[in-house]
Amino acid sequence: MPASLAGGLGATLTNGGETLHAGSSSVSASIPARSRLPHNVFLRGRSLPPGRPLRGVPAQRGPGVRRRRVSGNRLPYAPRGSLTVATGYTHPRGLTAQVEAVHTGEQFADDLNRVASSADGQRGLVPAHTICNVAVSWTCAGSPSN
Repeated sequence: MPASLAGGLGATLTNGGETLHAGSSSVSASIPARSRLPHNVFLRGRSLPPGRPLRGVPAQRGPGVRRRRVSGNRLPYAPRGSLTVATGYTHPRGLTAQVEAVHTGEQFADDLNRVASSADGQRGLVPAHTICNVAVSWTCAGSPSN
């Protein structure tokens, strides 16, 4: 596979080795607030396993870096893992509110798995981060519902 910017200048192969892509785990539950009322409280979760290492990839070079093997390194932009958790409430009169947290683990921007970042952002460690989302919606009476 030809080199890309993520592979670093001078790289001859990027993501050219054997990799394993695994699925995700997800959980979803809907719990009535009270058994006789149509209120709904929900909880959703999803996780992705850590990114797998490159296997069988030849040595790579980059500016100022001597020839190095990248077999065993993590795939560029494959986070250590990710987790999404959301909870919300739906009122029978059309109000829905949801809060969600999305965590993405640390990841490398290049196949050499360098920790030090470059000014152009094409090399180095991308730190883990968490984003929180809040959503509120209202469905008007008489409008079609999904």
